[in-house]
Amino acid sequence: MTKNQEIPVVSNKELKAGRYIGGLERLLLLIFMVLQIYSAIPIIIALKTLARFKELENNRTFAEYYLIGNFLSMIFGMLLSLVFIYTLHL
Repeated sequence: MTKNQEIPVVSNKELKAGRYIGGLERLLLLIFMVLQIYSAIPIIIALKTLARFKELENNRTFAEYYLIGNFLSMIFGMLLSLVFIYTLHL
């Protein structure tokens, strides 16, 4: 991080909204994977990216943070979905 970049301040309200969005993202991922609607998964990523486009464009640090968080969330959601699908088949 360079000296000119500011660390964004996140309010408690924004933090709660982010948690809801993450939970809904993983729930939708679970539903799409269980129903085998794999083509709908990129829609989740597109909607999140569209909502944050300005911040991604203007703040490289935020963009990196966003990508790491997005990848981890998707990995966690997919692993959770695979476990759920596997237990259904037992």
